[in-house]
Order: sequence, then structure tokens, then C-alpha cells
Amino acid sequence: MFIYNSVKHITKRMNTGINTVRSVFPSANSERRVKRIRHEIEQDYIEIIIPHRLGMVDIMHFALTKLTFETGPKPIELLVDGKLTVTGLSTVFSNPAIEAGIINARSLLEFLGLKIDGQDSTKLKQRHDRSKNDDIFIEDFTSHSKPLEKITVDDVKSYYEGPNDVAEKSLARIIHIGHKDIAHPTLGRPNSEDDYAMLEIAARGIRALTISFFFTKLGIAPPNSPVIEESLTRPLN
Repeated sequence: MFIYNSVKHITKRMNTGINTVRSVFPSANSERRVKRIRHEIEQDYIEIIIPHRLGMVDIMHFALTKLTFETGPKPIELLVDGKLTVTGLSTVFSNPAIEAGIINARSLLEFLGLKIDGQDSTKLKQRHDRSKNDDIFIEDFTSHSKPLEKITVDDVKSYYEGPNDVAEKSLARIIHIGHKDIAHPTLGRPNSEDDYAMLEIAARGIRALTISFFFTKLGIAPPNSPVIEESLTRPLN
């Protein structure tokens, strides 16, 4: 809830702040104010929003690997402030975690510069530079006075140790599922036996790409994963 409210607040501040400055101070001075506001928003993206989205992808990866692949549904108890609040199967956590991870993965890939190919849902292509004035993309951030570059499909392929087409297909699949199965109901709902495997590959790839092409390029240490490392290696069954 804190992150959700933070994102709403940041977006509202960006939209209302920039528009108010431009309407009240229609001068070169207003443009300096706009730049300052935009700089503050960009800092929020570095420190809050991108780490949050990346963390949701990490939680999705945990839910896929430890609660789906390895064990299947297990009994779960959720405690809030030490008090038992939710009981049931682990799917009460894993299902929404996977769905939230998919939506945040789609957002991160668009931020980095990728979209699904409209002619072939198994392929990627670079998105357009900007469709709206309030969009914030990777190229809005600078390193050594130069804007960061959008990643390419070749970048995706080079960061995966397996077959090149698998890397591209996995990221295209996670965008496609987000479009057709979660964001809104459509007749094009995807359904494939290898969905979980492809999502797992995509989750690993998105963390690697975000760190390499965003945080490392900015000279910033990447955020820690919210998933405790021990839980990734400790058997649950």
C-alpha cells in the first residue's frame, strides 16, 4: 500500500506540478522549474519505483520456482503484527504475486525500451521514443551528460546463456500475458504448457537487464531483492 500510494503521489505531483508551473509562470524561469520537478520525479524512480517494480518481479520468481515448480500448493499462514490473519493454501500468496509480477515486468520492459511485436506475439521490438509528455523512460536518465539508450532485442539475446530465441520469446510471452490475460479481458487470452517456464526465464532476464542497462550505467548499486536469499535455496518440501 505504501508503494502504491507513493506511485500515485509521484505521478500526481509530476502531472499537476509541471502543468501548474507552465500555466502560472509561462517563461524561461518556468522551464527551469519544470526541469527541477522532473529531476525530483526521476530520483523517485531511481530510489522507489524501479526498485519496487524489480522487487515485485523477484517475488514472482520466488512464487514460480519455490511455490509452483518445486512443491505445488502448500498450507500457508499469514501473520500481521504477530497475529494470524490468513490461512489456506500457498496459492493465496503465489497467484497474486505472479500476476503483480507480470504487470510490473511489462512496465519495466517498456521503461527499458521494449514492446511486443504487433505482427508476431513471440517477438520483441523497440518501442517508440515517447507517446505522451508525462512518460518517463530510460532515455530520460543521463550518465556523463549523455542519455541512457533503450535496450535492443540483440541486448536481450546476448544476456541469456541459452538459445537466443528463448530469451526473446520469454520476454514477449510475459508482455503478451500481461496484455491479454491480466490487464484487461480479451478473446486472445494466452494459454501454453510452458508459460511457467517462460515466466521464470523472463523474471531472471528482467533483473539482469535492469541492473546492467539502468543501475550500472548510472553508477548506482542495484537494489537488494526483497526475497531472502536463503529462501531460494532452502527446500520447502
